[in-house]
Amino acid sequence: MFFKRQDYPIGLDISDFSLKFVQLYKKANKIGIQSFGKLMLEKGIIENNHIKDMDTFIVRLKELIDNPKFGRVTSKRVVVCLPEPKTFIKLIKIPRDKKLDEEHIEREIKKYIPISPDETYYDWQTISKNEEEKTVLVGVSPKVFVDQYIEAIEGAKLSLIATEIESVSIVRSLLKEESANNIGENSKNYGIIDIGANRSSMFVYAKNTILFNISIPISGEKITDKIAKELNILRKKAELAKIICGIDKSRCEGIVALKISESIKNMMLRINDVLDFHGENFSEYGKIDNLIICGGGANINSLDKELEKSTNIKSYIGNPFNNIDIISAVALKKMFDEYKLTKGQASNDKTFTILQNDSLAYCTAIGLALREIFKEGSK
Repeated sequence: MFFKRQDYPIGLDISDFSLKFVQLYKKANKIGIQSFGKLMLEKGIIENNHIKDMDTFIVRLKELIDNPKFGRVTSKRVVVCLPEPKTFIKLIKIPRDKKLDEEHIEREIKKYIPISPDETYYDWQTISKNEEEKTVLVGVSPKVFVDQYIEAIEGAKLSLIATEIESVSIVRSLLKEESANNIGENSKNYGIIDIGANRSSMFVYAKNTILFNISIPISGEKITDKIAKELNILRKKAELAKIICGIDKSRCEGIVALKISESIKNMMLRINDVLDFHGENFSEYGKIDNLIICGGGANINSLDKELEKSTNIKSYIGNPFNNIDIISAVALKKMFDEYKLTKGQASNDKTFTILQNDSLAYCTAIGLALREIFKEGSK
């Protein structure tokens, strides 16, 4: 089961509601899942991406690592994602003859990002260059968020080796073009919609780089809450209704689709605004070829069909295992969450068990876990 190289870093995804991790292994150039886990957090431990109760957070993080859903954790090293609403990505262009150093990057940060460079951690990467200019991707995050993660991970007796902007991790998980084995330039452009439990965003990936990211007004939890309130049902049943019925008008007599239609409409309007923004500001990169939906809140029945209908762009649910070669049947089975639904009230009423694929919730963690493997492969 376990192989010679077992110590690749853990990819850790932190949100207000949960902790998720993935560790991978590599054997004969094949990448497989070493271990993974998920733990729901009590309300108040993290709020709006701030760790409010550090002591309890550290206890929960240790519990997560010590009790994986699958496999055995064999590394203390961690790569963690930075919360998308608290990070900034900016593609900048500078004259080719200008020196690319910290001083120049800080000047660019002051132009475009509303935080002093002294209060941030930042990094940059040259994406392309021609005879006249260089195109550089700059990533910025406030120190307050990075520092709290350093404190938490060190408190759990782990070692933080890198932080990464969430969208960078997501594309590494979803797109084969990001693999170290990919040869040649990517010929497709993608719009990626990440629907999380408490927040969502959309970003555009074109010519092998992320151009920009923008928040969108929807989340998996808000949709569930709306269904529960409108239909006066428990949240657990509302979550099932979202998964089974969603926005498919042929299911559940169209009742669920009707109740969440306004939220979905607002989401589609925002996505089309993002597409217009891309066309107006990044036309040199070409049109968007595909739209990909991912994230733990993406399990809304028929959402991909509605997205394609609204945008006239091929749309589909992402595959977080696109760059994973080996997935055991046991690991795959444990990627499913089990829901039970009892029809009626009598004690002899039949209980239905529904298995929901939870792999989309691990998309960011998988991308984080791939980081060092891909870096190693590109050397």
